[in-house]
Amino acid sequence: MRVVTLSNVCSYWRNTFLTTPSLWTEFNGRRVDMSRASIERSGAMPIQLEVDDSPDPGFLELLAPHFPRLDVVNFENIPIPTFHLIKDNHLANMLRSNSLLRSIRLSVLDYIGPDVRMVPIHGEFPSLERLEFNNVQASIDSIRAPNLRVLYLTCAYNFASLLDFLEACPLLENLKLRLRRPDRETPSVRRRIHWENLRTLVLFRYGLEIIRHISLPPGVEAKFFAPGIPEDQVGQWNGRGSPGLQTWTHLPMFRQSHSLALTIIGLHQIVSLKGPNGNLELRTRLYPPPACFVLLKSFSQHSVDTIRSLEVVGVRFGGGNDVDSSSIADFLRPLNGLRTLELARTTSSPWMAALGQKYCPQLRDLSLRQSTPPDCEDLIRFVMGRSKAGVPIHRLLATADVLDSFHTREDLGRLEKYVGCVERNLE
Repeated sequence: MRVVTLSNVCSYWRNTFLTTPSLWTEFNGRRVDMSRASIERSGAMPIQLEVDDSPDPGFLELLAPHFPRLDVVNFENIPIPTFHLIKDNHLANMLRSNSLLRSIRLSVLDYIGPDVRMVPIHGEFPSLERLEFNNVQASIDSIRAPNLRVLYLTCAYNFASLLDFLEACPLLENLKLRLRRPDRETPSVRRRIHWENLRTLVLFRYGLEIIRHISLPPGVEAKFFAPGIPEDQVGQWNGRGSPGLQTWTHLPMFRQSHSLALTIIGLHQIVSLKGPNGNLELRTRLYPPPACFVLLKSFSQHSVDTIRSLEVVGVRFGGGNDVDSSSIADFLRPLNGLRTLELARTTSSPWMAALGQKYCPQLRDLSLRQSTPPDCEDLIRFVMGRSKAGVPIHRLLATADVLDSFHTREDLGRLEKYVGCVERNLE
């Protein structure tokens, strides 16, 4: 019900409405005249500032004497010119030491480059639970917020300062960092940060080294968005000199993963692990196939005997299947516990050749969804070899494009002879 309607019920309701400070504490940065009356009626109550787009020019001038009462500071969808105006005139006073502030959110419509001065925030914030900066640079060198639960930060990559700040936030539940390339080499440090309540971790581009210094609790959803690797560096990308690969061994969900998925969508490659201790996802620019499987090999080596299912989506090869099969075989070799393999929109022949008759001895379910069909003789030879080696495929689930490659009922019968169940996927 609208507040105007409430105030018109009777004089008692009107007086109660006008003299109750808690009803006048929310501001959206519009209508300066009405805001002046609201500020007076709010008394000494904490103030919630929720601004979408640009506030009226005189509003922040009016509110400035009451900044110490701010409880929430939320600027959403702020145009860059408005952001500069707010930053130069009021932001420093708004974001200084405050014992009441619970939430600070600052979102600018377009990314502001690193040449722009940092958002001025400094001091003690004992009540602050949420700190979010989207598309703006922030400096965390001079603030203290020990009760932070949610931290979304875009900042220059100063490794030591960042670790200092994160270590002073033991209650973090959600952490998202979008870091710039460091100006100098990352220093060698030995320290470990423990977050018992952390539930989500998202890192963009740089700073994967931070994982070396974090002890993640069970149940974490971790996502990493990493830059791509140039073509001329693929040969050097061996799991030791590559960015971030050594960090995976520090993740608890990595060592006890039940399923592994590789997905290539557009220009991005997604590798994800799921297990009892949480989920891990790495999203990066598309690598050439050799480097792609170096990454997968690193995942599988550290999750040996725990991965039960593997899903491969959108991985298509051109010529040179011998090389492709060799790379895939290096990846599959440690997956002794693999039971289910699903190939979707994927060139399937290299995977058949890589599996052969000995790798993944527990593999029983094979699914081919909208994949480049293997030659029917190759597929029959594959399932026959597995059957004779004592590691048969019990269930083959395939879409019509795969099964239609068997031109005669006799060929399909030969396939069914070595597979316990052949099912047509109707998708």
